[in-house]
Amino acid sequence: MLCIGPGTVRLRAFVFKKEVVSLIEGFEHVGIGVQDLEKAKAFYQNVLGFEVFTEREIALGKIKKLCFMRNGNDMIELLHMPDLQAPGDGSYEVIGLAHICFKVSDFPAEVARWASLGIPQVVPPSPTADGGMRTVFRGPSGEFIELRGR
Repeated sequence: MLCIGPGTVRLRAFVFKKEVVSLIEGFEHVGIGVQDLEKAKAFYQNVLGFEVFTEREIALGKIKKLCFMRNGNDMIELLHMPDLQAPGDGSYEVIGLAHICFKVSDFPAEVARWASLGIPQVVPPSPTADGGMRTVFRGPSGEFIELRGR
């Protein structure tokens, strides 16, 4: 609101807080399209500690099978699409889901472990705004997996 009086000009700002009503309880899972389901399951199990808790065949377009994996409260859904290929350009800059990110308790040790397993690192370690570090690797289906920690 602009107030103009004798010899004065004042600007008054009013901030209204919009109340957001949401029934969202939390993040449930992320779905990852994979061509080689067995290779993807082995990666998420052996590298990230996820365990298969349900797997079933499905006829949903190009999706032939669904596999849900859990690690504590975190869940990944692998969508088996054997007839599709990952995008060939390997670009990290995409519209839609660009990457998934995991918090790690010991950043240098976890990055070294992934490197020792031969997992391709596509973005070198760099500092984050909160004083931590981040890096990005490529998963077995071409997905980008970011690690963040200290």
